[in-house]
Amino acid sequence: MKMIEDKGKQPAVFDLEELVIENQAYRQTIWTGNKLQVTVMSIPVGGEIGLEAHHNIEQFVRVDQGQGKVYMG
Repeated sequence: MKMIEDKGKQPAVFDLEELVIENQAYRQTIWTGNKLQVTVMSIPVGGEIGLEAHHNIEQFVRVDQGQGKVYMG
């Protein structure tokens, strides 16, 4: 996977689907703004990331392969 350097609030252009498909890293943050952060993850079968809270930032979850359970709120 080509490495994407998170340059904070600077504009960034990338093919998210390509990055997700090629990703081998457990977690890689590729962009961080004021209220949103884009991170790609590769969670092994049976793995989990545990409970976490993101205060003052939005999080969007997209599963591209397999199944997952997400608890929100």
